[in-house]
Order: sequence, then structure tokens, then C-alpha cells
Amino acid sequence: MICWVDSSQRFCRKHAFWFLLLSYVLFTLFGGLVLMAIEQPQENKLRAQVLELRENFLRDNYCAPESRLDTIIVKASFSANRNIAVLDAHRDDWSWDFISSMFFVINVLTVRGYGNSSLLSDDGKLFCIFYCLLGIPLTLYVLSCLSDLMLPILTHGPVRHLQTYWGLPYGQAVLL
Repeated sequence: MICWVDSSQRFCRKHAFWFLLLSYVLFTLFGGLVLMAIEQPQENKLRAQVLELRENFLRDNYCAPESRLDTIIVKASFSANRNIAVLDAHRDDWSWDFISSMFFVINVLTVRGYGNSSLLSDDGKLFCIFYCLLGIPLTLYVLSCLSDLMLPILTHGPVRHLQTYWGLPYGQAVLL
């Protein structure tokens, strides 16, 4: 029994980083999928409203009154501020497809923010708050573990190479 516990502890210590990295990747994929599912219906609804308004305007008005034109401009401006292409609405470019959602999630989790997309729905904003409460510390922890893993490779490896293959003493290899 004790042997099994020791071997499982060694296994966990040896593979903990890879398990953490896999968990983090799954966590970001989950965030992208949830945001896509929450935000796409809002985007579709807004796009449909603007298209309907535009079609009605073009059909009903040969010479448009200023107030109707202002309504279209306000709706188009509202959509454009949320990164939704209204004037090219016949295209299939979605702001909240999976790749765009993943891009948003990674920008939010790295506390970088990109500034060109914002959440449309209150549900998406609420999800994002709770997602970030767990995701930002997890991101920082993963980056810390990654730097701990990479530091010996990036520092000791080249020094050993210079000592072994170039025959430099340790002090000179470290300086170089």
C-alpha cells in the first residue's frame, strides 16, 4: 500500500506541470465556447434589427427624411462600436465565432485587453467576471510554472554547452 502511494506521489510531482498546462488549455477552450454561445445570439439579434431597418428604409423612402436617416446611423454606429460589421452584413464574418471568442478570452486572462471587442450581453459580462476571478490567477500560476521550467533550460543548458564543447571554464561560460 505504501509503495503505491509513493509511486503515485512521484507520478504527480513528475507530471504536475503538464497536467496543469492541459487543464489551463481546457479552461481557455471552455471560456471561448461559453462566450461564443452567449454572445452570438445577441450579435445575430442586433444584426437582424439593423438589416431590417436598412431594408425598410431603402424600400419605403426614395428621398429620406433626416430623422429616419438618423435612426439608421445611430443603429449602425451602435453596432460598429461593438465590432459588428453592419454595412457588410451580407458577409459571414462574425465577431463572436470560436476563434474571436478564444482571442477575447486570452486577452482577458492575460490582463492585456485588446480594446476592439466588448461583450454584448449582461450574461456574457457576468460570466466574464467569474471566469476571470479563477482564470487570471490560474494564468499567472501557469506562467510562473512555465518560467520555472524554462529558466534552467535557457540558462544552464547554454553554459554546459559552452563548457563541454568549447572548453570554457564555468565563470567565462556564465559571462558569455
